[in-house]
Amino acid sequence: DGATKVDYEVCDDDDDDAETSFKYFNFRVETKSGRTHEADAVVLATGSAPKGYLLAKALGGGHEIEKPMPSLFSFRVRGVGDKLAGLSLKRASLTFDRHVQEGPLLFTHRGLSGPCALKLSAFAARRLADVGYRGTLTLNALPDEDDVLGALVDYKQRHPTQEVRSPKKRPFADTIPKRLWTFLVADCLEEESTSSSSARWGDLDKSKVRALRDALTARPFAFDGRDANKDEFVTAGGVSLKDVDTRTMQSKKTPGLYFAGELLDVDAVTGGFNFQACWTSGFLAGTSAADFALARRREQERRHHHPGVVVGQEESSSTTKL
Repeated sequence: DGATKVDYEVCDDDDDDAETSFKYFNFRVETKSGRTHEADAVVLATGSAPKGYLLAKALGGGHEIEKPMPSLFSFRVRGVGDKLAGLSLKRASLTFDRHVQEGPLLFTHRGLSGPCALKLSAFAARRLADVGYRGTLTLNALPDEDDVLGALVDYKQRHPTQEVRSPKKRPFADTIPKRLWTFLVADCLEEESTSSSSARWGDLDKSKVRALRDALTARPFAFDGRDANKDEFVTAGGVSLKDVDTRTMQSKKTPGLYFAGELLDVDAVTGGFNFQACWTSGFLAGTSAADFALARRREQERRHHHPGVVVGQEESSSTTKL
């Protein structure tokens, strides 16, 4: 009562290499151990394994491979872990180059993470790879506030004797955590956050108020890397969709060859979309491959019973060694 899924293994157990032949819709895999596997249709679902890209590129005259690279990763930012680790913003904005993303943001011991940072790493994956995962992120901690400067000026006028760094009474108290407020105030007033500052709101001139506005809405954070290998969630890049019929996930270059999952140049933001892409492409590839194999068997039966009738196309073959 379900779809038939065709599984394809390139190697047996610890075998690193295999020889794969394709002849008129028919695949044969010969392993080092001497075992042979034959199939009329193959589903290639090797994830981000390098051998999968090599195999896809070699079969059927070569499928185009978009350069694989990490996606959905956190940013390494020095100097914030000991002061801000564990803090979060319900809604923030991060900018890198011309890429801007909004959402919840988390300060970690190693830098910036959370949906906002992860989405930015996905949409800017190629640009980030180009610059070697080094650059500057710009944080807007108040993306929903239309007039931050006006709010600060108004607060200054209403509370001139209050200390600016006071964690108990401060503007945007419902949005900005206490430790982040202290960090940003000390930063814009060019003070160490551990020092005892007595600066009061009434003491701030226009330039200091603007500096505080900038600290809240355009604070730069230099990053010098991403999380270590395997800490990222998905891989961007893979088999180009230009070479795939997305209605069936069949190769446009090699009839009977189907692709599914992370091997494809498909990646998404957080929220289960990458899982869904794997499940959906796997279902399409599996059912389509089963239909293809059944049609192939029926064609063979027709040829057997009617040898004078030619159905299909002339045989072709290619051999790929990995």
